[in-house]
Amino acid sequence: MAGVNPAYIARQLGHANMGMLLKVYGKWIDGADKGAEAAKVSTALGVSNV
Repeated sequence: MAGVNPAYIARQLGHANMGMLLKVYGKWIDGADKGAEAAKVSTALGVSNV
């Protein structure tokens, strides 16, 4: 969420790959951004958030 490459974070935490990082920490990703990522997708697709 801070813009750091997830592969770098996985290596720093000693995970074998990014999949392990997402499996372990992914549960905290949803909702943590207060909808910012969903808004980016909507904007890119030209869809309004209603």
